[in-house]
Amino acid sequence: MKFNITNIYLLLISFVIYSYSTMKIKLTDKIDIKIFYDVLCGDSVRVFKSSIEPYYKNTEFQSRINLVLIPGAKMTFETSDGSDVYFSCQHGEDECLGNTFHACAFYKLEPSLAYKYIICYMSNIREYMGNNFDVTQYCSSQLNFDYQPIATCAQSDEGKQYMLTLLKRKSVLKDNVYFSPWAVVNGEHDDRIESMIFDNLTDYSCKALKYDKTIKICASYQEFYGPVGGTDTNKRVEKVRFKRTNGAIEVKEKKDSNKDSNKDSNKESNKDSNKDSNKDSNKLKEKSTNKGIDNVLNNEKEKSKVNINNKKDNIKVESK
Repeated sequence: MKFNITNIYLLLISFVIYSYSTMKIKLTDKIDIKIFYDVLCGDSVRVFKSSIEPYYKNTEFQSRINLVLIPGAKMTFETSDGSDVYFSCQHGEDECLGNTFHACAFYKLEPSLAYKYIICYMSNIREYMGNNFDVTQYCSSQLNFDYQPIATCAQSDEGKQYMLTLLKRKSVLKDNVYFSPWAVVNGEHDDRIESMIFDNLTDYSCKALKYDKTIKICASYQEFYGPVGGTDTNKRVEKVRFKRTNGAIEVKEKKDSNKDSNKDSNKESNKDSNKDSNKDSNKLKEKSTNKGIDNVLNNEKEKSKVNINNKKDNIKVESK
């Protein structure tokens, strides 16, 4: 087959049209973002509070971005006898239980309510010092649902199975989950993009959507990281503020009101007992001094009696 200039030109036009059409499909496709996390991980808590919670308030993103939150980033499991499941977590048993609370929420609550609960939980877990039951009860009162089914589920074999199902989603990833939190975008993990997401998920989403003006917040946004997929990575990386600390949440020291009241009562009782003992000792002193005075008076009386008797005797002798 002979190719002339006209045929080559037509082929080039066809290629450009095809490339543009595929690019257009990619730009309008839904972006899939998966974030793996652990409930007592300091970095996970920070990302939820500063990046995910503000992002989730913008409901316009939900039609264009599929955000999936998955507990148990660094959680592992072992099975014995094919039935029993044993979990292990980076920050102890409470973290495993908290991750299971979240797994149960996904299965027990309507999806949007489950996400609201998880964001509420992660935003308030510091204030409740890692207590899964207290923070869940608080969030349920804020979001108006019964927390008891979730708490019951988290402590049951049913909850273990839900958690196990979520953990198995890590096994299909192209890359292993090395840290908590961990972000995967459209099946790929990229450290630079992950940092952008954890620093400001709203800004990253606008950038990934090419600042689509149909999304109000994106229309008003200014570029922060530079174009997605661009070559100017130095400027972009310099502006990324997220840094890992790899630590557990800082638990505030809980004030024990019972201890304080006991201390106060002990102080008062000690004061009272001291007062009573002082009173008793004073009474004893008074008694002893009174007794001493009585003895002195009695002695004086006895002496005076003797003197009087002696005088009487002398008088009698002289009269004789």
